[in-house]
Amino acid sequence: MKTIYLILNLIIVNIAIAQSEVNVETSGRMSTGNMNVQRNGLVTAPVKYYKVVSGSEYFNENWMLGDVIFPDGGTATNQLVKINLIDKELYYFQDGNEYLATTPFLKVILKDTVKKQTYTFYHHTTVSDSLNVLPKTWIQELADAGNYQFYIHFEKTHTDFTPFMSSLAERKINTEKVYYIANNGHVQKIKKFKKIAELLPNIKGLEQYIEQNKLTGKKDEDYIKLANWLMGQ
Repeated sequence: MKTIYLILNLIIVNIAIAQSEVNVETSGRMSTGNMNVQRNGLVTAPVKYYKVVSGSEYFNENWMLGDVIFPDGGTATNQLVKINLIDKELYYFQDGNEYLATTPFLKVILKDTVKKQTYTFYHHTTVSDSLNVLPKTWIQELADAGNYQFYIHFEKTHTDFTPFMSSLAERKINTEKVYYIANNGHVQKIKKFKKIAELLPNIKGLEQYIEQNKLTGKKDEDYIKLANWLMGQ
């Protein structure tokens, strides 16, 4: 296995951005640095202005152990990372500081050591999507059925409210799961689970399997069960 070295080179950058936003809960913690994993990666500091009072920008607010896989196959294992699904950014924690990395990544595998589960996220630019259906952000691969893959987009929307006589906006973030299915680079949005057979017209017995197993598409487990069934077709 290739040895991956993480070298952090602190840099000072003057950036002028119109209509910037600052999250007052995180702006004082984030450091600007360069994540160079035997590559010339560029790192910039996240810039926001607001306070989150409900919901979250992240897949998980807590730092999670993760394996970062690069396009050339290199791997940085067991890094403390978290994914911002609104700003489409990957943060990592090292040497007592938080960093924002924009080095190109193939995927990130997050590890939940309590639930003993893993979550695989691809950046949309690394997923074969001939029709550009996928949103331009991080996408979770829920299940891989060989010729078919199921993905989740955590669609996050927010509303801001500024209380009277206050200069600080309060932001509420809502998260909705949107599911997709891919086949040989052809990605389709699953709008209605019960009509998924229309997206896969060549798969015999699909409707019967869904009905017999009472799958509704309201739980991730339904898609995982369907993927396991598709593996045998």
